[in-house]
Amino acid sequence: MQSFRGKIARAAIPLSVLLTCQKLLANSGVQLPLSQFQAGTEQSTQVTNGGFEQHGTFDANGLTPDANNWFRFGGMYASNQPFNPPANAAAIGTTVAQAVANQGQPDLFSQAIDPTSLPAARSYVLSAYIWNRGRPTQGLNLGDLAEVKLVDTTNTLDNNLTIELEPTGLDGGSGANGYFVYDTISAADLARFDSANTEIEVQGEDQTTVTGTRLIRPSS
Repeated sequence: MQSFRGKIARAAIPLSVLLTCQKLLANSGVQLPLSQFQAGTEQSTQVTNGGFEQHGTFDANGLTPDANNWFRFGGMYASNQPFNPPANAAAIGTTVAQAVANQGQPDLFSQAIDPTSLPAARSYVLSAYIWNRGRPTQGLNLGDLAEVKLVDTTNTLDNNLTIELEPTGLDGGSGANGYFVYDTISAADLARFDSANTEIEVQGEDQTTVTGTRLIRPSS
């Protein structure tokens, strides 16, 4: 997590909601095409939360199910060989979170966070670099979807902040092009989250990728 100062900050949803309502989801957050954004230039001070750069041993396909400080569910992996990487290499870093296999179940990494441990009276930013293959929903085959979410698991409808990229971005471009996605939450809203049941979640459909994740950043 990082402090957000002046510029824009920098790839989940309640499990129960995703299982039944995925087709109702839509793009959310501010989306900047990676082709128009100089990745890594955000002015911020990260709040310690761990990242995908700390991980287990990669297999021959450049995948590991082990990302330090993250709980894994389904087919989410840390990868050093991301599929279809965007031309903006600075957005990739050394390791990404990548959903590899989806059989109608959510693939995710999640991590507990205590919102009461963050400085009060500030706004916060949830952000990430996200890309997918731009595949739309066809019949029973759900289209690409990748999300990062700050969520109170005891009140998922009211207490959550989600950034999300569908097969087509808000600007009409393909999700395969990659976007820097972010959104903000006030300290007052964050204070309503249950300190013992709040998570950061990174989730995606098959072959969607989330990287450069800046999970929350306090602003000055």
